[in-house]
Amino acid sequence: MSKLRTALVAVSLFAALVAIPVALGSSSGANAGYTYSPASNAANCTKCHDFDPGQGTVELFGAPRRYLPGMTYDLTVRVHDDERVASGFEISVERALGFAGNLIVNDAVNTQLADRLPTYITHTAAAYDDSLATWAANGNAYEYHLQWQAPSDDQGLVTFYVSAQASNDAQAIQGEHYYHTHAISQFAKAADADGDTDVDLYDYAVLENCFGIDTGLPEACAFMDDDGNGAIDAVDYAGLASLYTGPTATEPAGYVLADVVRGGRLYDNWWSEAGVSEPSTDHPLWASRPDQASDTSTGSATWRCTECHGWDYQGMSGVYGSGPHHTGFPGIFGSTLTSQQVFDLLRDPTGHAYTLADTGLTDNDIWDLVKFVRSGQFDDATAIDETGAFTGSSGTGSYWYSSACFYCHGDDGKLLNFGTQNDPSYLGTVANNDPWQLLHKMRFGHPGSMMEGTELLRWDSSRAVDIGTYTQTLPTQ
Repeated sequence: MSKLRTALVAVSLFAALVAIPVALGSSSGANAGYTYSPASNAANCTKCHDFDPGQGTVELFGAPRRYLPGMTYDLTVRVHDDERVASGFEISVERALGFAGNLIVNDAVNTQLADRLPTYITHTAAAYDDSLATWAANGNAYEYHLQWQAPSDDQGLVTFYVSAQASNDAQAIQGEHYYHTHAISQFAKAADADGDTDVDLYDYAVLENCFGIDTGLPEACAFMDDDGNGAIDAVDYAGLASLYTGPTATEPAGYVLADVVRGGRLYDNWWSEAGVSEPSTDHPLWASRPDQASDTSTGSATWRCTECHGWDYQGMSGVYGSGPHHTGFPGIFGSTLTSQQVFDLLRDPTGHAYTLADTGLTDNDIWDLVKFVRSGQFDDATAIDETGAFTGSSGTGSYWYSSACFYCHGDDGKLLNFGTQNDPSYLGTVANNDPWQLLHKMRFGHPGSMMEGTELLRWDSSRAVDIGTYTQTLPTQ
């Protein structure tokens, strides 16, 4: 019996009786509220299915970076796993408080409203059976198609939450792989072609380039379609003139539209999160580090932002002020650089022999990283004292651990081993040996994996501190 199953035996008989029909009925679709979202209170497929990390993915296609009022978007959810044979999924779209827009079932054979609620869409029994029959022919994958109608007004940032599992089609609920992804979308202000929040000469230039197009509007042109008739004409010209504000934007469009959660994961390990090639040589600046003796890392390790700037973001002024990770490089906490200056420094720095653009990262990737640097950092000194102890409430942390962490890490934090069989490293080990790394991962998740963090749930950072306090009570061996 796995450690997770052993832990579940300790759950009350009532809870067990409730969980069993949910789990066994998953091939017919998930119950509502399992997308690892704020409305789901971090619930996901692992609430009913034994957790087993896999090497596959779940991807969401069609989610707009900016949503037009009332526009209907075609979405595709694709689950891929070379080690499993079928799949299921669930999706929700949420704003700061509550759900956003309308999810639409346009393929009633393969998708359905979960529990008949218009806020979640999941797979059907027919879709599960079809995925089982066609899995290999589809490249060990399956796709689900649905639609989302955007709100009719500005509801701020909305997030698409997708949870999925890849099944081994065994009778039991064990051995299935769980995956999660998300995408963010922001309201498209009328006549704002680039998304920087103002209407200026750049937007006017886009209008001129789009003028006369009356079919198949490119995305930027669609934002100029003031009357929504599918053509860019004199009416739209007049609309832009009435909306013109001039250059009032305080941040570049790339920064405004960036994803801070993804930026935090890129800071951790950018090649794993972005799915690009891992560097094989030392970072060009590594040879110029002021302390050549303490940190003897080589290869890809020298490219990780954390290796120089630390998990506490303080560099030589923080935890990495001494010891085997000391490089002598400064931190990034409290940087006074503008977002554009940070972007330029990362993408194509003047006078340096490297550029992140040459690594395979896109401009959007780099802007996500900039978003983290500028708005995602946290003063760890308010959360972790000089002895390395979290300063939150262990009791409160225990409650939230059981809600968001238990099903993957187990009741004792030992379900996942981050080390080796001879030298194991469990959640309690990391919490006590490197609480700064744990706090970052709790907030943003682990790059390239199904683990998502508290920032995606829109939980206050204090909740992560409470969870950290509790995890330091878990066994380290």
